[in-house]
Amino acid sequence: MMDERYLIERNPVALSNGYVKNSLTQSRQPGAIVGGVSTDSPSLQKTSLEPLPEVAQEVEVIQKQFPDAQLLLNQDFTYKNLLKNVEGPTSRILHLSTHGQFSSDPSQTFLLAWDRPLNVQDISGVLEAGNAGGLDLLFLSACYSAQGDPRSLLGLAGLSAQSGAKNTIASLWSADAAASVLLSQEFYVAVKDQRPMNEALRQAQLKLLKSDYAHPYYWANYVLLQL
Repeated sequence: MMDERYLIERNPVALSNGYVKNSLTQSRQPGAIVGGVSTDSPSLQKTSLEPLPEVAQEVEVIQKQFPDAQLLLNQDFTYKNLLKNVEGPTSRILHLSTHGQFSSDPSQTFLLAWDRPLNVQDISGVLEAGNAGGLDLLFLSACYSAQGDPRSLLGLAGLSAQSGAKNTIASLWSADAAASVLLSQEFYVAVKDQRPMNEALRQAQLKLLKSDYAHPYYWANYVLLQL
């Protein structure tokens, strides 16, 4: 905090390694793919994790901003479907909402699709296919558990950056599902209004700061990484 105020109350914040592509490509209407698992699934049954019913609401609020979004919810959220859809030339936003785990050991890093966990190789393949078509944003809205080095929480975000994603939003700690719905809603309202990515995330976090989710636990976990 600065002068009893949070940094985001003064300025937008992002982690960058140089040149920043901070907004959606303007030449065409943004296309979005929204994937997630909200109910009990074959992959979830093999873990001790609980379903995330709020994911369905999160998908709904994003679809309001992008009515033509490709929805891959529950049974449709498989590696095969994800890879097929992300290769499309208009798929510039990829939003994934599901359980995930980051680890300093790549073999223990995954995101849960409907039928099976997506490992590092799977995720890398999806991102490379998406970036070939011009992926502007990867948003990892997931309930995470960490293993090993806390910095491994940014493992998938770092992988996306290596694969060429221009903007990546990820969580530093386990996300509250209900708060994530509100943050996603406000973020995509700002994105649709052509706000820069860092400013869009800031506006969404400020909305939570002025709501029942004012504690930093609910909003400060999300960070933006930019190429």
